[in-house]
Amino acid sequence: MSYNGIGLSSAKGSSTSGRVEKNLSTSDSTVKNRNSDRHSRAHGKKNHEQETTNVSKYRQQMAKESLKDHKNKRAVEVKCAERRIELEDAGLNEKEIDEQVDSYRVLLSEQYSIPQRSCEVEVTSSTEREEVPEPRDIASTNYVPRHTEGRIKRR
Repeated sequence: MSYNGIGLSSAKGSSTSGRVEKNLSTSDSTVKNRNSDRHSRAHGKKNHEQETTNVSKYRQQMAKESLKDHKNKRAVEVKCAERRIELEDAGLNEKEIDEQVDSYRVLLSEQYSIPQRSCEVEVTSSTEREEVPEPRDIASTNYVPRHTEGRIKRR
């Protein structure tokens, strides 16, 4: 049951046969990665670790900035919604409310230093669009179709 002091002294009551089996939970790739880490540490290669810390710091900084931008945009929109409710209670019509809320949004965006988004899209007429080139002639390109209509693939 026991081999070189490894394993059970007796299989009795253990619900096993007592055989010691090899641990297959680690794969060869994890062993290779461990060995490469030992090799790089032994040779003083710390560039990889420094690069990963720099990248992680950059990602954290970008995440913090994006969260800050999101909070600022949310604060602006909340204040605009409150302003809209006040104007609706005052009895103004929709057009005047929209104009005042938009001007208030621009003012708040400048205070929170949020870049203005452009909602204007340039529309071109069908005559001003670029001409789509005609497809090439299939016969001149030596094209051989892989499938013909109505034909069943046989093995």
